[in-house]
Amino acid sequence: MNKQSYVDLGFTSERVPAGSHTCLFYQDEAFKNRMILKYIVAGIRNGEKVICLTDSLTKEAILNWFRTEKVETGGNDPEQGLIVKSTRAAYFPKGYFHPEEMVARWRKYTEEAMAEGYHLLRATGEIHWLTAGIPGAERFLEYDLMLNERLKDLPVLLLCQFDTNRTPGAIL
Repeated sequence: MNKQSYVDLGFTSERVPAGSHTCLFYQDEAFKNRMILKYIVAGIRNGEKVICLTDSLTKEAILNWFRTEKVETGGNDPEQGLIVKSTRAAYFPKGYFHPEEMVARWRKYTEEAMAEGYHLLRATGEIHWLTAGIPGAERFLEYDLMLNERLKDLPVLLLCQFDTNRTPGAIL
C-alpha cells in the first residue's frame, strides 16, 4: 500500500493516510448521522466501496438521503458501492466477539472490494454493542490495537463510532 495516498474523510478538511483507523466520538445521534453520511458520500464520490456497520441507519434510509439531498456522486452508483450490515451481523455473528475473527472479516471485505474493482474499502461501525453484555466484548481494546497493526498496509479506511453517553470511560 502506498502510504503517500491520503483520503478525504468527508467531514473535515484533514486528510488521513489510507490504512488508517480513526474514531468519531459523539454525544448527539443526529450529529453522528450527519458526519457518517458525509463520510459515506466522500467514499462513494471517490469511487470507494463503503461498508456501514450500523443499527441506526438502513441502506434504504441512506440511499433516500442521497436522492433527497441530490448528492453529487461523481458518477458512482451508491446502490452498488454501499453495503449496510447490522452490528450483530458484522461484529458478533456467532453471538460472541472475537478480535481475530473480526480482523479477518476486515481483510475479507477489503479483498472483495479490490476484486470488484474498487481502489479502497471505506468502512464505519457503531460500537454501542460494547455495553450489551456480548461475550468477548472485553477484548475490544485488544481488537482496537490489532486494527492499527494488522490493517495499516491495506487499502482500507476505518472509522469507529463511539457514543460517549453509552461507552464506558475506560474504553474511551
